Amino acid sequence: MINTGIPGFSPITRTGFKEEDLIDDYNASSMKYDAALHYRFNPNLELSYAYRFGGGNTVYQGSEKYALRDFTQQFHKVELRGKNFFIRGYNTRTDAGNSYNMSALGAFVNEGYAPSASQWVPDYVTAFYGLVPGYDPGHEGARAYADRNRPAPGTPAFKTLVESVRNNYFQRNPPGAKFIDNSRLYHAEFNYRFDDMITWAEVQIGGNFRRYDLFSDATVYNEDPDGDSKASRITIDEYGAYLQVAKELGKLKLTGSIRHDKNQNFDGLWTPRLSAVFSASENSFFRASFQTGFRNPDTQAQYIYFPTGSGILLGSTKDNAERYGVHNGGAYTESSWLAYRESGGGIDGSTGALIGGNQSLLETANIPYIKPEKLQSVEVGYKGSFNKRLLVDAYVFYNTYKNFIGDQLVYSKLPTTHKGTTVPAGTLWAPYVNSPEQITSLGSGVNLSYTFLKGYVATANYTFQNYDANEEEFIAGFNTPENKIMVGLSNRNINNTGFGFNLNYRWQEAFMWNSGFGNWNVPEYGVFDAMLSYQLTSMKATLKLGGTNLLGGDYRPNFGSSFVGQQYYLSITFDELFK
Repeated sequence: MINTGIPGFSPITRTGFKEEDLIDDYNASSMKYDAALHYRFNPNLELSYAYRFGGGNTVYQGSEKYALRDFTQQFHKVELRGKNFFIRGYNTRTDAGNSYNMSALGAFVNEGYAPSASQWVPDYVTAFYGLVPGYDPGHEGARAYADRNRPAPGTPAFKTLVESVRNNYFQRNPPGAKFIDNSRLYHAEFNYRFDDMITWAEVQIGGNFRRYDLFSDATVYNEDPDGDSKASRITIDEYGAYLQVAKELGKLKLTGSIRHDKNQNFDGLWTPRLSAVFSASENSFFRASFQTGFRNPDTQAQYIYFPTGSGILLGSTKDNAERYGVHNGGAYTESSWLAYRESGGGIDGSTGALIGGNQSLLETANIPYIKPEKLQSVEVGYKGSFNKRLLVDAYVFYNTYKNFIGDQLVYSKLPTTHKGTTVPAGTLWAPYVNSPEQITSLGSGVNLSYTFLKGYVATANYTFQNYDANEEEFIAGFNTPENKIMVGLSNRNINNTGFGFNLNYRWQEAFMWNSGFGNWNVPEYGVFDAMLSYQLTSMKATLKLGGTNLLGGDYRPNFGSSFVGQQYYLSITFDELFK
């Protein structure tokens, strides 16, 4: 949204382009391979190294939409495993290749033919007041006049402009949509079981250390907020340790654990857990648990600075966000700001002084800096089989969240700067925030499996989940339907002929998708999948032919995603080839 700074004008948006006219390719491709070396010193001690590599091209949607082009990821793992312990370390490395941001591409194509501040907005305002001959006053005529030099999709001028923006880097001059991600992750962990030393219970200890090593060369992460030096890598360190004790008391097994974790940007957290399993019979088990947990804000929620077509995504740790002044009372709520603008109010972008309008409509967004989300969960369940044919697994859980992590849109009260450029007051920001209210979720499910004679198996499962988050400004983003159902029928080897099949029907009801990217009511949909198989016993292999969504009816699982159609596949899997 563009703030004109003129009282009575609500923020306006540029005329957008269709995604299909901007994107270079909708095809998806992937390539993966891996290799591992294992050396066994003796039956109880083994050293291993594993390497994995993957990459490809696709369209990805998160808080924004990205065209991932020639991206790659590498994974290295070294592990020493013994009878009662393991020590492992791994490292991942990413390379964004030629990937680019779709929202930025559309926004900067607009800026390329008519800069908003110096041309498009002045043209729009002039025509809005009827000062341009041949154009009717009002929004329709103003937009038509401001868009008069807009290149038509498919023309050489449009293609040249799109290609230029696509190949220029984000947050550079000239601005583009391409971004860099050469981030790394280092992780080490260990576990030791005292089986040979303690006999009265199962006791184990463990711990881990992790380092996030982020680098986007200031195209995504905020490595150079002043714009006066070479971007430096951002590192985030965290570590944890735990103790777990399990004890069997006849048919009852009790397990308790305590864990402590510390991230360099947040206070340390203790998370105890208790569980009990009661064996009513050989094939019948009741379980109950009380767990506490936490979720640290991810790396983007901590250190991103990412201007989009509608606002600025901002990581909300203090050392990243303090300089911009939108936290702790430095911004207005989105709803109150829009109401104020509708009342004829405006703001001086260079000072933050309010101009006219009903200023009593404005409400301050008192947003603290981001902190970890905390969870308390209670679950009870049952798992058992009857006559070795019917298998039942049922559960109910209730979760309570404190400091739930989500998004909130706010408008800044005062101007600030980024890389030496002024960010005016009244700019739309999208900081990561914690919900000030407690959020709860309730869920349940039941899984059924019944085996007929001659290997036929019928399955069915049902899940229910809802949540309670009564906040207008806060975007929780649970984004899951309340009710989902799946039914299936299969047989791995029909009458010992080697032929098999698997049929499944999946259905979910409509639900509201909420995110900073947009909101949309996802319609209900059902999907039928089928697979035929044949066992090639002489080759110790299984041949499979199958397809998904065979009844047609393309569907979208979330807002802004591509339609999902049909997929057909033919595969051969070798089982126990080297045995």
